[in-house]
Amino acid sequence: MLLQKIIIEGAFPERALIRLKREKIPLFYAKKVEKNRILFSIKRKHTEKVFAIYQNLWYNENGTDIYTVKKCGGDVGFRLAETLKKRIGLPIGTLVFVFLCLFLQNFILQIKIVGETSYRREILQALEHGGLGVYGVYSDKNNPQICAEIFKLDGVSFCSIQKQGVTLFVEVRTNPFITSTLVEGDMLAERDGEVISVCALRGTAQVKAGDKVKRGQTLVSGYFCKQSGEQVPVEVIATAKLRCVYEAQVSAQTQEEAFADAYLQLGNAQNIQIENKHVTPCENGFIVLLQYTVWQAINL
Repeated sequence: MLLQKIIIEGAFPERALIRLKREKIPLFYAKKVEKNRILFSIKRKHTEKVFAIYQNLWYNENGTDIYTVKKCGGDVGFRLAETLKKRIGLPIGTLVFVFLCLFLQNFILQIKIVGETSYRREILQALEHGGLGVYGVYSDKNNPQICAEIFKLDGVSFCSIQKQGVTLFVEVRTNPFITSTLVEGDMLAERDGEVISVCALRGTAQVKAGDKVKRGQTLVSGYFCKQSGEQVPVEVIATAKLRCVYEAQVSAQTQEEAFADAYLQLGNAQNIQIENKHVTPCENGFIVLLQYTVWQAINL
């Protein structure tokens, strides 16, 4: 088997590899040689198909950045194996070829999710955090931690990670008798304030740290985007922390009574932390100013 080396140049050239995978073209030895260039090998019989797809000059989805596809010689390793088979003999050439195949067995060239595929994005994120990704070296030392993260997904009752050849198989099963108890809909701000942090375990964050929000504004939307741009509905799992201010005139006899009355008006005291308080006497009682942080979550 002879390989053809290909180099793709342009902004975010990784997109080219994704497109080739969609066309079921096997890739070998993909390597990012520069910020905007990726070098990889394909079987020579697929060369015409690759250039037919890209036509040597193509544009990204926005139609702004130009990409070029060029040949840059055959693959030395496989060419050497073929030469050895012809000149030195079939046994030695076979040994070299077997050695190269065994070397590739250490790498992950594709990931297949079996069973419950609705959690595909979450599963791929768990694999990435555990050090298992396409074109990476395989190690099973983090498999228990990865499965533990996948088990946190709603209804998951079985998880298995196995590598066969250059393919990583992840089997995930859910219990059909478990009914989802997740709250549907977006995560909305419970009060006016400034976003300190937002963490979307499932869903798409619509705000970031430092943003000013109003009560009822969407913090995390109930969808995630596929690479194609399609929005897939999901139940939101997220947390957010806001910095808020409460100011009111309170009728009370003492500052302590005024503060207690204002504090009760905040509600949900378990998730509130007072950062600063100012209680100032006025004609009909006290003016209370509270600066506080509030933590809110959905489906956690």
